[in-house]
Amino acid sequence: YKWGYCGKGISGTSVGFFKKEAKEMNYHYLKVGKSKASDLSLPSTEIINAAEEKREDKDEGKTSEQKQLIPEEERQEQTRRELINEGIEKPSIEDIENYMNNKVNISYVNQSRMGPLFDYSFSLGFAKLTINIEHPFFTTVMSKVYENAEFKSSFELLFASFVKAMDVTKGIQQDQNDRLLSKWNERLTAYILEQYNKN
Repeated sequence: YKWGYCGKGISGTSVGFFKKEAKEMNYHYLKVGKSKASDLSLPSTEIINAAEEKREDKDEGKTSEQKQLIPEEERQEQTRRELINEGIEKPSIEDIENYMNNKVNISYVNQSRMGPLFDYSFSLGFAKLTINIEHPFFTTVMSKVYENAEFKSSFELLFASFVKAMDVTKGIQQDQNDRLLSKWNERLTAYILEQYNKN
């Protein structure tokens, strides 16, 4: 599912600013030359795994459903391809299993500045969170606080907790969730662009 976006009211100055900021950060946030899946592991991923293990309710909603629907070998093969897309040239069985066992896997992607701030998927039996480094909120706010590792983890936990909440309610109110997130992203984008058009 891709969130909607709002593309109105962008001045030429703002467009240039956002493009410059995103381009400069591209190599900082998109990892290059990764060799094993543990290189993708973030402190926030470990925190999420530990917190989820302590929960009495083990039903994870959509991800639990996907684990039951997709044969294990197929999930492993799809996860192997996912790791290759993440830059792991030859994922080992251990790499694949570790990645599959994470409750949330987080990656940074270089999308359009008018794309969603973050996107998600539950298709492989775990939550996949992708954060768009070209989104105006990332280039103007998150990139600055990300210099502090604790702040970076806190933002990742904020988005990941939201996605996991989506996970457990996906089967119950999928359409409502998708509409809510689409409208939220439209307004976030419009408000940030309005803020920087006036500065």
